[in-house]
Amino acid sequence: MKKKNTLTTPLMLSGLLVGSAFTLSGCVSSSSSSGDDATGPQHDSQGVFAAGAPLNNEQELDDVIAAANRAVGEDGVEQFLDELEGAIFVKSVDVAGASTTDDADRTTAARDRLRERAGRWRQEDAPDRVIAATVQQDDCPNGGHIVITSDSTENDRYERWDTTVAFHGCAVNTPSWGDVVVNGQLDETWEESWGDENFENYSVHFDITGSAAGGDLVLSGEEHWGIRARSGDVFFSEQVRIPRLEFLAGEHYIGFLDVDLNYVEREVEEQGTTRYPYEDHWSGRIGTSGMQGHIALDTPKTVAGPNYDACPTEGELTISGNGTASVLFGMDTGISNAEVALVINNALSQTWDDCDDFFDEFDLLEGIFHGGL
Repeated sequence: MKKKNTLTTPLMLSGLLVGSAFTLSGCVSSSSSSGDDATGPQHDSQGVFAAGAPLNNEQELDDVIAAANRAVGEDGVEQFLDELEGAIFVKSVDVAGASTTDDADRTTAARDRLRERAGRWRQEDAPDRVIAATVQQDDCPNGGHIVITSDSTENDRYERWDTTVAFHGCAVNTPSWGDVVVNGQLDETWEESWGDENFENYSVHFDITGSAAGGDLVLSGEEHWGIRARSGDVFFSEQVRIPRLEFLAGEHYIGFLDVDLNYVEREVEEQGTTRYPYEDHWSGRIGTSGMQGHIALDTPKTVAGPNYDACPTEGELTISGNGTASVLFGMDTGISNAEVALVINNALSQTWDDCDDFFDEFDLLEGIFHGGL
């Protein structure tokens, strides 16, 4: 049975930096695979988005998935921000050894909290309470400093936090990128509301330059994440949008363009039993210097299943590079007793009679299915 995960993205675990909620068919033949209005890269000096990654057999599919996994893991924005935060705030440790900047995990608990609140209308309104902006300055270990500005507004049904982190020649040493100097800033907004319809939203914008890994450093772009929960028809949805996010450190480049991940779940009662049918849809492009190009993700047919912990019973996902891999689920495999079928360049490559076995083999897809990048 397929387990459901909350959406995670390249940035979602960067929350420690400010103690808040940062936390992210057909061949591809140009810098765009999403139509005339597709977003283009701004810092792709290596031409990653000018060509599709090699993708003509299962080994090449394995390779691009491994490269994409590294892009959202040990080689990515998330890891960079973790190391940067660790270097700046290394002194912020209490006597028990726990980081005093480790502010909790709004993102991973968000779904459970919203479900608990669904249908609980708060009885009393309260006037907005605006908390005065706070400003904190911290010196960086090897020179320069950062300035953190944060303010919030809240009442009995709504809370919002806005935070800016400004880097002024902040110099640190990191395990993965060596000596790093950071200038520029990031801006984040987190908001939450509850009542008959609840939501939680998070957005972050980057405009960072400097030096890292013996070359230029650029972290540029934005990401948006949100969840909704509604009582009555018991509706739940989750979305990640990354219009453009680019990370350049020396010769190392990662880009996300036009990424849109959507998950929708509803409660259905039938003959005394309750189930939660779901739909998954995602699209976008991921490119890295280690991928030798980029891939495009799409769902020509929405992936859907009868219950949140069940395998999909229909749908199609395509992963396109200089060739195309199509992942077909349930009835769309056209094969008796097959829960998943993999087709590469219009030729059947492999089938699985249990979707768990498929997701075990292709773990990037495990990450984005009921999940995110």
